[in-house]
Amino acid sequence: AHAERHVEADALLFLDSDKVLLDEPSGCLLGPDDEIALRPAFHRNIAVDGPGEAESDFWKALYRSVGTRPVRRIVTTFDYSRVCKYYNSGLIAARRDRGLFGAWRAAFETILERDLRPQDGPYYLDQAALAAAVTRHAAQPTILPPRYNLPIHWPCLRRERVIDHLGEAVSLHY
Repeated sequence: AHAERHVEADALLFLDSDKVLLDEPSGCLLGPDDEIALRPAFHRNIAVDGPGEAESDFWKALYRSVGTRPVRRIVTTFDYSRVCKYYNSGLIAARRDRGLFGAWRAAFETILERDLRPQDGPYYLDQAALAAAVTRHAAQPTILPPRYNLPIHWPCLRRERVIDHLGEAVSLHY
């Protein structure tokens, strides 16, 4: 959010502190119509696919608080769950003028100020805030290819061959 206000660049790239880049992340170079590029979350975690699920009340309160509603679905990258938009916050490219990082920060602050918590505890709140901000402020997020943001702490290379060889990976995320 600070960089959006103070850095003169067309786009910004957020990298989590537990990220390893193995190759130039050229997929993060946004095209003229791209607002934000990122990957879905690894697992369902606190995500939901609709009303009546364990964390539905949390998401309903969050979306109401930021002034949006979940209208799109996405498939998580490791357990293949179909859920309302829910992204991994480890690698994100966004147009600076769209203010998406500021919206992410504001959504996170809303979670804290209103003491919104999933039933299982205060886990994955950064990803929940990101999902709410992207849902509210981005018309069509760009999903980066599977070579980006591979979960190094799960056997992703053995499960259905996400990539054929580690040398194909652009970035790993712990």
